[in-house]
Amino acid sequence: MVDFQSDSTFDEEDLTQGLDSLSLFKDDSDREDVINENESEIPKETIEGSRNDGDNRCRFDESYVVNCLEDISSINFKELSSEDVRRYHFVDVAVAFTFYNWYASCHGFAARKSKVMRSKSGELTQQTLVCYRQGFTEKKSCSSSTRKRVPKARVRCGCEAKCRVHIDSKSGRWYMKFMNDVHNHALLDDQFTSMLPAHRKMAEFDIWRMRNMRQVGIKTSHIFGLFASEAGGYGRVGFRRHDMYNEQ
Repeated sequence: MVDFQSDSTFDEEDLTQGLDSLSLFKDDSDREDVINENESEIPKETIEGSRNDGDNRCRFDESYVVNCLEDISSINFKELSSEDVRRYHFVDVAVAFTFYNWYASCHGFAARKSKVMRSKSGELTQQTLVCYRQGFTEKKSCSSSTRKRVPKARVRCGCEAKCRVHIDSKSGRWYMKFMNDVHNHALLDDQFTSMLPAHRKMAEFDIWRMRNMRQVGIKTSHIFGLFASEAGGYGRVGFRRHDMYNEQ
């Protein structure tokens, strides 16, 4: 039997330890806060962003249309700046979130949904997308003496990087009304970014291959070694062995 791990420059255990030391794992659940337009003040940075857009604001050009995953996959996010991001417009808020999360994956962080704003009729008009390290972790009531499990490393450090996706009333298109791309923490290398929960997903083709190999008696650990060998190391697989067990 071929030892796939011997050819890899990454060891699975060392990679996991490295991730823990970088505090990559999500430690609490996301919450969505709903704000009514008629009951809240418009955030200051949103007002400033709408007044001082200059040439970076969205003009709803045909060359910046994003309607589906195929449009997103054709964009070179590595070469995309925060100013360029604001020129794009989207068919709905879900596509806008996928777009921003792809941008995040190519720049060393992950995104998650935060506050929303709704009209008087209850329709969604604005969605705030934040860095995965935004805010701070809530302190748990249980003490270290009563805790049975080792507490996870704290992820949130009050990062203020975020963007606000707003709907245009005339065209019905979604665009980024405000964007802050300044982080208060180190951004991750590509080998670690792929291991963030928001980016760590198995492709349908990989799941199909894994299930076929299981049917002929190949162990999950050996299948993971095969994926690592094909990708050029455990750090390039894009998911953990634990994620493979979740797909059983």
